[in-house]
Amino acid sequence: TLEFSTDPDFASVTEAGTLDLGPDLASATGAAFTADTSTYFGTALVIDPGETYYFRLLGLGASAATGNANRLSFNSAADMQLNGTVVSSTADLVWAGADGDNWNTSEIKFTNGGSPTSFATNDSVTIETAGAINVDAAGITAGIVTATSAVGTATLQNGDLTVTGLVKSGAGTLAIASPVTLDTDLGSVALSGGTLQVRNGASLATSSLSLSGGAILQVDAGGTLTSSGTNTLDTGGITLQVDEAVALEALANAIIENPLVKSGSGVLTLTGPLGTQTSGPVALNILGGSVLATGSNQLNIGGTITFDGDLVLDGAKIEFHGATVSGTGSIIA
Repeated sequence: TLEFSTDPDFASVTEAGTLDLGPDLASATGAAFTADTSTYFGTALVIDPGETYYFRLLGLGASAATGNANRLSFNSAADMQLNGTVVSSTADLVWAGADGDNWNTSEIKFTNGGSPTSFATNDSVTIETAGAINVDAAGITAGIVTATSAVGTATLQNGDLTVTGLVKSGAGTLAIASPVTLDTDLGSVALSGGTLQVRNGASLATSSLSLSGGAILQVDAGGTLTSSGTNTLDTGGITLQVDEAVALEALANAIIENPLVKSGSGVLTLTGPLGTQTSGPVALNILGGSVLATGSNQLNIGGTITFDGDLVLDGAKIEFHGATVSGTGSIIA
């Protein structure tokens, strides 16, 4: 019989089902069989994310001349195999709460296929409207969060949010307010429209940024933006409006003269290369604050650009690709 438990000591067990080995073990203790298969579970066993189950196979109802009648052993760890089907238990929800409503796992503030429902951990959520959303103070773990509002500001406030990815499109604004930390863990942030705002006291942490559509990534004074990996400029480029010090690693680009606009009073530090020499020089415009390039990296810059703030080279080098530069700023090496 196959038993399972959530307790590694099997203090409480459930019997999944039995397999009659019959003539396979007709002989005395020590007899062997090569293969048997059975569907043990009469009803599906659903193991939710984060849960651990333990299984054991016992011999029952056997008879022999020794005391080992009910003992089963395996020649190698690969001799017993449990097969199952992975079925996602998460849902794709739409936020349906009013301005100032709560995002938790108990209140019905979402819809699933148009039907009212509550949120479950790891569900993905689309935010289509403006208004404040009070994330549960204990924190929420979600799948992909997508913000698509065309007007107004959707504000995440009150509690931390850990997600597998953040997608921001539409002309509206998604604001992360103090004291919220929005963490995409190993996932990425894809910003292709409107404004993604990190307010004073709030934090956005991600493994990479995909920036396009002429969108605005705004980091207010006192806000924190952290991206631990390579970032990408896609069609339409981006405006980085930073009033706080922000450091980014490589900014990859495969579109000639794709715009990267730096505005705001803060310092943008580039710790990796910018663009590529042949297919992707970047149209870097510094309209406020300054840009600091560190390490032995190369900035590939092209197009008609404006430097009204300083570009400071701390070990990095710059290569212009048919660029026309104007403005009141300086290049400092």
